[in-house]
Amino acid sequence: MSELSKGWTIAQLGDLANYINGRAFKPSEWKDKGIPIVRIQNLNNSSTSFNYSDVEHEGKYLIKDGDLLISWSASLGVFIWNRGEAWLNQHIFKVEPNEGVVTKTFLYYVAKMAISELYEKTHGTGMVHVTKPVFESHQVPIPPVNEQRRIVAKLEKLLAKVDSCKERLDKIPLILKRFRQSVLAAACSGRLTADGRENNPDVEPASELLKRIHIERRRRWEESELETISANGKIPKDDKWKSRYKEPEPVNVENLPEIPNSWHWTNLQSIAVVKDPNPSHRYPSYEDGTVPLLSTREFRGLNDWQTELSPLVSEEVYQFQNRICEFSPNDIIFARKGKLGLARRPPKLPKYTFSHTIFIIKCFEGICSDSILWYLRQDKAVEWLLREMNSNTGVPTLGKAITEQLPIPLAPIAEQQEIVNRIETLFKLADQIEQRYQKARAYVEQLTQSILAKAFRGELVPQDPNDEPASVLLERIRAERAKREAEAKAAKKSTGKKGGRRGRKAKQQDSEPIQLELPVLE
Repeated sequence: MSELSKGWTIAQLGDLANYINGRAFKPSEWKDKGIPIVRIQNLNNSSTSFNYSDVEHEGKYLIKDGDLLISWSASLGVFIWNRGEAWLNQHIFKVEPNEGVVTKTFLYYVAKMAISELYEKTHGTGMVHVTKPVFESHQVPIPPVNEQRRIVAKLEKLLAKVDSCKERLDKIPLILKRFRQSVLAAACSGRLTADGRENNPDVEPASELLKRIHIERRRRWEESELETISANGKIPKDDKWKSRYKEPEPVNVENLPEIPNSWHWTNLQSIAVVKDPNPSHRYPSYEDGTVPLLSTREFRGLNDWQTELSPLVSEEVYQFQNRICEFSPNDIIFARKGKLGLARRPPKLPKYTFSHTIFIIKCFEGICSDSILWYLRQDKAVEWLLREMNSNTGVPTLGKAITEQLPIPLAPIAEQQEIVNRIETLFKLADQIEQRYQKARAYVEQLTQSILAKAFRGELVPQDPNDEPASVLLERIRAERAKREAEAKAAKKSTGKKGGRRGRKAKQQDSEPIQLELPVLE
């Protein structure tokens, strides 16, 4: 501001407009019909519902299309209102520009720059709040009125291009999301590795792999059952106890999509063990706890854990759960209550355990757990799981028996790993594009500020020496305002003196004796 262009001047925001704070509407005054009440959230998000008032208020609180509004508490922002008549709530200024010094549109951009500067001053203080005196005393550069109009015309042209860039950039996250899901859909249908099957037609089909897994599954069950029988002090006399074993239920492929001939439709129960680390579903005691208890809320993504506020359970709880469900790095952590979520690797903690909101999925040998993880991230699998979630308790929850029935398109062993390799390669490419998008988005955001800064340095449009300097206009406005304030002060003083004389006269009359004339009785 120390190197102002010719004809420019420095002004306080209070010199440029009259700022009318909205009315402090009480919740008891909110109605379901009438004229909308505009709160800050209505300005920041057009989809936020309105409260209404069916009572007539002072006219200064009424806003109309084209009015300039500035929010000054909790969230600082500048807005042009265009949603019809409404009542203005507190913490928002209705701005009445002093047209003799500044145009409304130029003040809009000036206020945006001022808000950005005020944000920097209040950064890190929590709830942002700017008082009216601080706001009105904030200094900004002002050019002549005609130059303001030229600047606004240029700004609107340039910023329209910036907005167009933003709109195109904002489509990229959705495109990337669709791309990733297309990759997963192609991977889970066999299209992604079709060339590999053509080049290797003699690969062992997945049905043979599944037979070996079923044999291993039964063997594990028998070992576990024998341990249970022995723990109870019994010795089986024959093999009748083996009849209690239940084979996985076959999958109904009637409504399932076609898959390659070497693949096989199965379910999660057939290829993995789904374990509940807390089968009692009781919340353990948190007294004298040292081991973090991880639940649905503790992870935000595949490898993004937030364990700082995790409750702590005792070493005994940890040892008990570790015996039930010894965790392996290849296991899949599956959130199944409240919301669905997947995690691949545990947090970098020496010890941790899981709540009953988590399932641990342990794949059998011959199953690439990464391929199952990617399948669980596919939209079709997520839709199936969401459809099967039980909401009778108020919190959507997936039961173990239902989760085990999730249909799985099983590929041969070698193809499973090839699927994972190709998914990760394509996802890495998508991640690189996303990083470039983030950089481009940040650049465009900075571009807006750069254009505004250039405009307020007087470098955006040519100057006209015939324009009346802004300082002349400002001094004239200040003189007129000082004159009005002096006249108002004199009028108030004059009224006060008259009131004082009347008061003294009334007091004198009150102090005089009261005389009563009584009628004469004849």
